Amino acid sequence: MNLYVDDLHISCYARNMQLIERQLQTAINNIIEWSNKSGFTISAQKTIGIHFCKWPLHPDPELFLSGVPIRFQDNYKFLGIVFDKRLTSLLHIASLRKRCLRSLNILRPLSNTSWGADRSCLLRVYRSIIRTMEVSYMALLDLLT
Repeated sequence: MNLYVDDLHISCYARNMQLIERQLQTAINNIIEWSNKSGFTISAQKTIGIHFCKWPLHPDPELFLSGVPIRFQDNYKFLGIVFDKRLTSLLHIASLRKRCLRSLNILRPLSNTSWGADRSCLLRVYRSIIRTMEVSYMALLDLLT
């Protein structure tokens, strides 16, 4: 289980889907019990499940949050990283590429030769925008290996 501010992630690994369902449902019930005692509320509409599996041999587990079934998706963005059900990271790389291209569009007008910013200013903008995304990409590679 991972908790960061208001984002919670629980996971379970097993070859038997009934075991996964039982363990995850127990964890969800414990979290609901804790949240009721502490005053937190968990939104069933915002709760997403993703079933990581390289081969679709079995269906998604059936999990419930306060009697409401948890919906499962093929991909989900958690803490800035896009996960897909096959763990290929292709969607995250495409998202990262799109963000980098959008940031490069900021640099284009600034780098005009006749009226653009000087070299040191351009380097500062590049380091603050593009390099942060490179660090995010490298962190993803470390996570996946």
